Amino acid sequence: MKTSSPDSKKQPIREQLLELIEHLEHVLPGQAPIRDFVHHNTLHGLQHLDFTDAIAESYRVTGASGFLPQEKYRDYFQAGRINESDINSVLDEDESLSSAEVIASIDGRELTKKDVYRSGLLVDFKPITRSQLHWLIEEKHVLSRF
Repeated sequence: MKTSSPDSKKQPIREQLLELIEHLEHVLPGQAPIRDFVHHNTLHGLQHLDFTDAIAESYRVTGASGFLPQEKYRDYFQAGRINESDINSVLDEDESLSSAEVIASIDGRELTKKDVYRSGLLVDFKPITRSQLHWLIEEKHVLSRF
């Protein structure tokens, strides 16, 4: 948000508020998003940012999320609304992900970043404790197979 100049403290409170409102008009949308038809860019005041940065800044300022919760996307995958082709397309097209990079090779089988990303998208991983990890390593040999 715009910082006040040292002289702004000398301005009457009404003028300070008007300045702040004018600034917020450029950041906040004129209205909330409409469920099915959006005729106004709700990120209008953040168009100078990359899309993902604009979404993050909008969330910081308004608390409104620009994306559905991850579990909703998993539901769409289960229902067939999102399919393997959709996931592969996104993971293959974004060069910054380096999806084809092999991160492990065991007994002739390779694990790529794409495999890890795909798992992260489709499975709701829950954190485990240190003792659970040690048990999985010792009893289930999770580091020697995949």
